Amino acid sequence: MGDFAGQVGVVGYCMNVHAAGDLADVVANIRDRASRVSSLFGRIRAGSLSAPDAAAGTGLHPGLIPGVPGVPGAGVGVWLPRGAVPEVGGGDHERRAASEALSDALAAAGVRLVACNGFPFEAFHDPVVKHRVYTPDWTTEARRDYTIDLAHLLAGVRLEVLARPLTEPLPGKDSGSFPGALPGAGLLPGAGVGISTVPVGWPGDSVGDESDRLALAGVRIAEVIGALARLEEETGRWLMLELEPEPGCLLDTSDDLVDFVERFVLRPAGESATHRYLGVCHDVCHAAVMGEDQRECLLRYIRAGITVGRLQVSSAVQVDPARRDPAERSELLETLRKWAEPRYLHQTMIHREDTGEARLFDDLPEAIAAAERDASLLDHHWRIHFHVPLFMDRIGALNTTQSQIDECLAAAQLLPTLPAVEAETYAWHVLPKAGDTTGDIEQGIARELAWLSDRLVHHGLARAEGRTS
Repeated sequence: MGDFAGQVGVVGYCMNVHAAGDLADVVANIRDRASRVSSLFGRIRAGSLSAPDAAAGTGLHPGLIPGVPGVPGAGVGVWLPRGAVPEVGGGDHERRAASEALSDALAAAGVRLVACNGFPFEAFHDPVVKHRVYTPDWTTEARRDYTIDLAHLLAGVRLEVLARPLTEPLPGKDSGSFPGALPGAGLLPGAGVGISTVPVGWPGDSVGDESDRLALAGVRIAEVIGALARLEEETGRWLMLELEPEPGCLLDTSDDLVDFVERFVLRPAGESATHRYLGVCHDVCHAAVMGEDQRECLLRYIRAGITVGRLQVSSAVQVDPARRDPAERSELLETLRKWAEPRYLHQTMIHREDTGEARLFDDLPEAIAAAERDASLLDHHWRIHFHVPLFMDRIGALNTTQSQIDECLAAAQLLPTLPAVEAETYAWHVLPKAGDTTGDIEQGIARELAWLSDRLVHHGLARAEGRTS
């Protein structure tokens, strides 16, 4: 077990589940939604609201979850779309006002800032998002400038609302114990705020061959790394950019990410600065869909000296392999059609046990069309990029990759520093009505946090109440 055991003080949820277009929307979501999630989560932990009662408004399966004593508070990974973030060139007054407004909202709601989601640029709740979520990509000045502007806003957030103050070193560590440490800084990865971001982009979204796009993206990211270093010098605030591999993107595996950093970022940014200001947001669902081993992912980052700044805890839809007769195949196909909704991209990996072949489809409708042509595909292993409630190991006739969460949390004990921990189930609004997944979203999120807190305690990543050693 790592010597950081017990250091998770706040477990967060990602606020990209709530629609927002500007800062007023973000503030309203913190006031009206995040505060309610935190209250419900606290009631479940205290035992005044049972898990079945919390589930009653959601229609979710009421599996027993006791009052969870492990984690003392709920937090948020705030999503700040482009329209919520003042441009640095627009003047300090507007930026300071935005930082204060965000700080005031978090303080009034009684929730802490765990992380920041800088992946969706805007319009994440439009009727159709699909591939647009990856634009603008890292070949553009727009993505670079948005990320730098985000960092300046976050650097002005008051220390009192941060889950882990930026100046607090982790127990048992010193400022020289990780790659890229600045002498005397006293700051460590995991003690600041991370900004998750697009894994460069989607193939074919912009002009140029893949190598040229990766090289240009490396330059843009190096420019952000330089901006983060200057920001720390000027303000004393440390922030980290976190690349988030996602199925189908230019970086969709841990190998891709390590290779990209080593080939395209280290030289323009410098090794020390790269390791200090660039890390990874490890999404459990994304790695599961790609068939990656959770433990091996984390070990690969450790060996490369890349900090895992965040564990983004999520779960995918899974079809287990089985020999199915024509009627069973038809029933499964009909069930899958209910999950083929129009808003988000649901990359689907089908792994054939007979040949060992694995094929990634850009979206679930394409995988369904392939199964309509070749029904035998329905007998094999499917994993679908569709973020489903963490506490559900089964939804109707389908399974989930919930067990991958436990594998990831068990492996997290190997990490030299403790990442932020954030639940990300942004797809509540588009879950199919079949399968008992409809209802009160805030209650569902609170129940997710209670389940996740319990798993953190189980794996020694948080202390149960009253435990002192």
